[in-house]
Amino acid sequence: MSRVTYNTSGKPLTSAQLQELLPDVDGFIAGLDEIDAAAIMAAPNCASLPGMAWALTT
Repeated sequence: MSRVTYNTSGKPLTSAQLQELLPDVDGFIAGLDEIDAAAIMAAPNCASLPGMAWALTT
C-alpha cells in the first residue's frame, strides 16, 4: 500500500529526524533538510539521481 508523508512542521528536518523516517521509504523529495551521510545510510531503499549523488560528494 502506498503512503505519502508530509513535513507539516514548517521547518527543515534534521539528520536525526530523517534517520527515523527514511528506513521504510522508497523515495524522498528533499528541500532544505539536513541530508548528511547518516541520513543517506538510513535510506537503503531510496533511489537517487546522479546530480544528487554528485552534489553530496563534492
